[in-house]
Amino acid sequence: MTGATNQPPVATLWTSPHPVPAKIAVVDDDPAFGTQLARLLGREGFTAVAYGGGEAFLAALPDAAPDLVILDQMMPGATGMEVLRRLRESSDMPCIMLTGSEDAATRIAGLEGGADDYIVKSAPPREILARIRIALRRGAALPPPAPPAARWEFSPAERTLRDPEGQLVRLTSSEFELLHLLHERQGQPVSREECHRRVLRRPYRVEDRAIDTLVAKLRGKIEPEQNGPRRIHALRGVGYVFVGFDAAAGPPARPRHG
Repeated sequence: MTGATNQPPVATLWTSPHPVPAKIAVVDDDPAFGTQLARLLGREGFTAVAYGGGEAFLAALPDAAPDLVILDQMMPGATGMEVLRRLRESSDMPCIMLTGSEDAATRIAGLEGGADDYIVKSAPPREILARIRIALRRGAALPPPAPPAARWEFSPAERTLRDPEGQLVRLTSSEFELLHLLHERQGQPVSREECHRRVLRRPYRVEDRAIDTLVAKLRGKIEPEQNGPRRIHALRGVGYVFVGFDAAAGPPARPRHG
Protein backbone atom coordinates (compact mmCIF):
# COMPACT_ATOMS: atom_id res chain seq x y z
CA MET A 1 0.00 0.00 0.00
CA THR A 2 1.69 3.21 -1.12
CA GLY A 3 0.68 6.75 -1.93
CA ALA A 4 2.13 10.20 -2.66
CA THR A 5 2.54 12.62 0.20
CA ASN A 6 0.40 15.80 0.03
CA GLN A 7 -0.95 18.22 2.63
CA PRO A 8 -3.02 15.95 4.90
CA PRO A 9 -6.55 16.68 6.10
CA VAL A 10 -7.08 16.87 9.84
CA ALA A 11 -9.31 13.78 9.90
CA THR A 12 -11.35 11.69 7.47
CA LEU A 13 -14.09 9.34 8.70
CA TRP A 14 -14.94 6.00 7.09
CA THR A 15 -17.91 4.28 8.73
CA SER A 16 -18.74 0.60 8.52
CA PRO A 17 -22.35 -0.50 7.87
CA HIS A 18 -21.91 -3.24 10.49
CA PRO A 19 -23.53 -2.74 13.95
CA VAL A 20 -21.23 -1.55 16.76
CA PRO A 21 -17.98 -1.76 14.78
CA ALA A 22 -14.61 -1.33 16.44
CA LYS A 23 -13.29 2.22 16.06
CA ILE A 24 -9.79 2.54 14.66
CA ALA A 25 -7.69 5.68 14.38
CA VAL A 26 -5.23 5.82 11.49
CA VAL A 27 -2.57 8.46 12.13
CA ASP A 28 -0.34 9.16 9.12
CA ASP A 29 0.89 12.35 7.48
CA ASP A 30 0.58 10.65 4.07
CA PRO A 31 -3.09 11.35 3.18
CA ALA A 32 -3.14 8.87 0.29
CA PHE A 33 -1.97 5.98 2.48
CA GLY A 34 -4.15 6.99 5.45
CA THR A 35 -7.27 7.29 3.29
CA GLN A 36 -6.55 4.01 1.51
CA LEU A 37 -6.12 2.16 4.79
CA ALA A 38 -9.24 3.76 6.32
CA ARG A 39 -11.30 2.70 3.30
CA LEU A 40 -10.00 -0.86 3.59
CA LEU A 41 -10.95 -0.95 7.28
CA GLY A 42 -14.40 0.45 6.54
CA ARG A 43 -15.04 -2.29 3.96
CA GLU A 44 -13.96 -4.90 6.52
CA GLY A 45 -16.44 -3.89 9.18
CA PHE A 46 -14.58 -1.23 11.16
CA THR A 47 -15.19 2.46 11.69
CA ALA A 48 -11.95 4.20 10.80
CA VAL A 49 -10.88 7.81 11.22
CA ALA A 50 -7.79 8.98 9.34
CA TYR A 51 -5.84 11.76 11.05
CA GLY A 52 -3.28 13.80 9.14
CA GLY A 53 -0.74 13.98 11.97
CA GLY A 54 0.06 13.30 15.59
CA GLU A 55 -1.11 16.68 16.88
CA ALA A 56 -4.53 16.26 15.23
CA PHE A 57 -4.95 12.81 16.76
CA LEU A 58 -3.92 13.90 20.27
CA ALA A 59 -6.29 16.87 20.12
CA ALA A 60 -9.20 14.63 19.13
CA LEU A 61 -8.33 11.72 21.44
CA PRO A 62 -10.46 12.65 24.48
CA ASP A 63 -13.65 12.66 22.38
CA ALA A 64 -12.69 10.12 19.71
CA ALA A 65 -12.09 7.18 22.12
CA PRO A 66 -10.85 4.69 19.49
CA ASP A 67 -10.48 1.00 20.27
CA LEU A 68 -7.12 0.84 18.48
CA VAL A 69 -4.68 3.27 16.90
CA ILE A 70 -2.49 2.65 13.87
CA LEU A 71 0.38 5.10 14.16
CA ASP A 72 2.98 6.08 11.58
CA GLN A 73 6.37 6.10 13.25
CA MET A 74 7.96 8.83 11.13
CA MET A 75 5.87 12.01 11.01
CA PRO A 76 6.78 15.71 11.17
CA GLY A 77 5.86 17.51 14.35
CA ALA A 78 4.70 14.97 16.92
CA THR A 79 6.41 11.78 15.74
CA GLY A 80 4.84 8.38 16.18
CA MET A 81 7.15 7.64 19.11
CA GLU A 82 6.19 10.92 20.82
CA VAL A 83 2.48 10.24 20.32
CA LEU A 84 2.93 6.70 21.65
CA ARG A 85 4.76 8.00 24.73
CA ARG A 86 2.00 10.47 25.51
CA LEU A 87 -0.67 7.86 24.85
CA ARG A 88 0.93 5.39 27.26
CA GLU A 89 0.91 7.98 30.04
CA SER A 90 -2.83 7.43 30.44
CA SER A 91 -4.02 4.57 28.24
CA ASP A 92 -3.45 0.89 27.44
CA MET A 93 -5.21 1.26 24.08
CA PRO A 94 -3.80 -1.22 21.54
CA CYS A 95 -1.34 0.50 19.23
CA ILE A 96 0.15 -0.76 15.98
CA MET A 97 3.07 1.18 14.55
CA LEU A 98 3.42 1.80 10.83
CA THR A 99 6.85 1.90 9.25
CA GLY A 100 8.21 2.11 5.77
CA SER A 101 11.37 0.34 6.92
CA GLU A 102 12.03 -3.27 7.87
CA ASP A 103 14.92 -2.25 10.13
CA ALA A 104 14.86 -4.37 13.29
CA ALA A 105 16.18 -1.59 15.54
CA THR A 106 13.29 0.65 14.52
CA ARG A 107 10.72 -2.02 15.39
CA ILE A 108 12.38 -2.87 18.70
CA ALA A 109 12.38 0.79 19.76
CA GLY A 110 8.65 1.01 19.14
CA LEU A 111 7.85 -2.24 20.91
CA GLU A 112 9.91 -1.26 23.92
CA GLY A 113 8.11 2.10 23.92
CA GLY A 114 4.74 0.40 24.32
CA ALA A 115 3.58 -0.56 20.81
CA ASP A 116 1.69 -3.84 20.54
CA ASP A 117 2.77 -4.68 17.00
CA TYR A 118 4.31 -3.36 13.79
CA ILE A 119 3.01 -3.19 10.23
CA VAL A 120 5.31 -2.52 7.30
CA LYS A 121 3.50 -0.23 4.88
CA SER A 122 4.23 -2.58 2.00
CA ALA A 123 2.46 -5.47 3.77
CA PRO A 124 -0.51 -7.03 1.94
CA PRO A 125 -3.99 -6.02 3.14
CA ARG A 126 -4.70 -9.52 4.45
CA GLU A 127 -1.71 -9.34 6.83
CA ILE A 128 -2.66 -5.83 7.95
CA LEU A 129 -6.19 -6.95 8.79
CA ALA A 130 -4.96 -10.04 10.60
CA ARG A 131 -2.64 -8.01 12.83
CA ILE A 132 -5.39 -5.51 13.60
CA ARG A 133 -7.82 -8.25 14.62
CA ILE A 134 -5.21 -9.93 16.82
CA ALA A 135 -4.42 -6.63 18.58
CA LEU A 136 -8.12 -5.96 19.15
CA ARG A 137 -8.60 -9.42 20.65
CA ARG A 138 -5.66 -8.85 22.99
CA GLY A 139 -7.08 -5.50 24.03
CA ALA A 140 -10.51 -6.99 24.74
CA ALA A 141 -8.92 -9.66 26.94
CA LEU A 142 -7.14 -7.11 29.14
CA PRO A 143 -8.91 -6.04 32.34
CA PRO A 144 -9.72 -2.33 32.58
CA PRO A 145 -6.92 -0.37 34.22
CA ALA A 146 -7.37 0.13 37.94
CA PRO A 147 -7.93 3.71 39.08
CA PRO A 148 -4.81 5.28 40.52
CA ALA A 149 -4.51 4.74 44.25
CA ALA A 150 -4.91 7.79 46.45
CA ARG A 151 -1.56 8.85 47.89
CA TRP A 152 -0.09 11.19 50.43
CA GLU A 153 1.46 14.26 48.81
CA PHE A 154 4.37 15.97 50.55
CA SER A 155 5.78 19.12 48.96
CA PRO A 156 8.88 20.50 50.70
CA ALA A 157 8.95 23.44 48.27
CA GLU A 158 5.39 24.48 49.21
CA ARG A 159 5.77 23.26 52.79
CA THR A 160 2.52 21.30 52.52
CA LEU A 161 1.31 17.79 53.27
CA ARG A 162 -1.96 16.40 51.93
CA ASP A 163 -3.59 13.14 52.94
CA PRO A 164 -4.96 10.61 50.39
CA GLU A 165 -8.30 12.48 50.39
CA GLY A 166 -6.52 15.65 49.36
CA GLN A 167 -7.02 17.35 52.73
CA LEU A 168 -4.27 19.63 53.97
CA VAL A 169 -2.55 18.24 57.07
CA ARG A 170 -1.56 21.09 59.34
CA LEU A 171 1.99 20.78 60.63
CA THR A 172 3.84 22.99 63.05
CA SER A 173 7.17 24.39 61.89
CA SER A 174 9.07 21.78 63.91
CA GLU A 175 6.88 18.93 62.65
CA PHE A 176 7.48 20.03 59.08
CA GLU A 177 11.26 20.27 59.59
CA LEU A 178 11.33 16.78 61.14
CA LEU A 179 9.25 15.25 58.36
CA HIS A 180 11.41 17.00 55.75
CA LEU A 181 14.57 15.59 57.30
CA LEU A 182 13.22 12.04 57.57
CA HIS A 183 11.63 12.21 54.10
CA GLU A 184 14.81 13.27 52.34
CA ARG A 185 16.62 10.37 54.04
CA GLN A 186 13.80 7.88 53.45
CA GLY A 187 14.83 4.34 54.30
CA GLN A 188 17.94 5.48 56.14
CA PRO A 189 18.26 5.82 59.93
CA VAL A 190 18.57 9.37 61.21
CA SER A 191 20.16 9.74 64.63
CA ARG A 192 18.58 11.66 67.49
CA GLU A 193 21.68 13.85 67.50
CA GLU A 194 21.06 14.92 63.91
CA CYS A 195 17.35 15.45 64.57
CA HIS A 196 18.21 17.77 67.47
CA ARG A 197 20.78 19.66 65.42
CA ARG A 198 18.68 20.03 62.22
CA VAL A 199 15.19 20.42 63.70
CA LEU A 200 15.53 21.84 67.21
CA ARG A 201 18.74 23.75 66.44
CA ARG A 202 20.42 22.69 69.70
CA PRO A 203 22.86 20.02 70.86
CA TYR A 204 21.54 16.64 71.90
CA ARG A 205 21.47 15.56 75.54
CA VAL A 206 20.59 12.02 76.57
CA GLU A 207 17.90 13.16 79.00
CA ASP A 208 16.29 15.45 76.40
CA ARG A 209 13.12 13.74 75.08
CA ALA A 210 11.92 16.64 72.92
CA ILE A 211 12.54 14.79 69.65
CA ASP A 212 10.68 11.71 70.89
CA THR A 213 7.71 13.91 71.79
CA LEU A 214 7.85 15.60 68.39
CA VAL A 215 7.99 12.23 66.61
CA ALA A 216 4.92 11.07 68.57
CA LYS A 217 2.99 14.18 67.50
CA LEU A 218 4.03 13.75 63.85
CA ARG A 219 3.04 10.08 63.91
CA GLY A 220 -0.42 11.08 65.11
CA LYS A 221 -0.84 13.10 61.92
CA ILE A 222 0.69 10.75 59.33
CA GLU A 223 -0.33 7.47 60.96
CA PRO A 224 -4.01 8.21 61.74
CA GLU A 225 -5.17 4.60 61.34
CA GLN A 226 -4.90 2.76 64.64
CA ASN A 227 -3.90 -0.51 62.99
CA GLY A 228 -2.50 1.05 59.82
CA PRO A 229 1.06 1.01 58.54
CA ARG A 230 3.84 2.55 60.62
CA ARG A 231 5.65 5.19 58.61
CA ILE A 232 8.21 6.24 61.20
CA HIS A 233 10.06 3.50 63.07
CA ALA A 234 12.25 3.92 66.13
CA LEU A 235 15.56 2.04 66.10
CA ARG A 236 16.74 1.48 69.64
CA GLY A 237 20.09 3.11 70.26
CA VAL A 238 20.13 4.57 66.73
CA GLY A 239 17.30 7.01 66.03
CA TYR A 240 14.39 7.06 63.62
CA VAL A 241 13.74 5.97 60.05
CA PHE A 242 10.95 7.03 57.71
CA VAL A 243 9.92 4.12 55.47
CA GLY A 244 7.63 6.08 53.14
CA PHE A 245 3.96 6.97 52.99
CA ASP A 246 3.09 3.91 50.90
CA ALA A 247 5.24 1.34 52.70
CA ALA A 248 3.62 -1.67 54.34
CA ALA A 249 3.83 -2.08 58.09
CA GLY A 250 6.94 -3.68 59.52
CA PRO A 251 10.16 -2.32 60.98
CA PRO A 252 13.21 -1.93 58.75
CA ALA A 253 16.33 -3.93 59.41
CA ARG A 254 18.76 -2.44 61.87
CA PRO A 255 21.95 -1.10 60.29
CA ARG A 256 24.92 -3.38 60.56
CA HIS A 257 28.27 -2.20 61.74
CA GLY A 258 31.13 -4.23 60.69
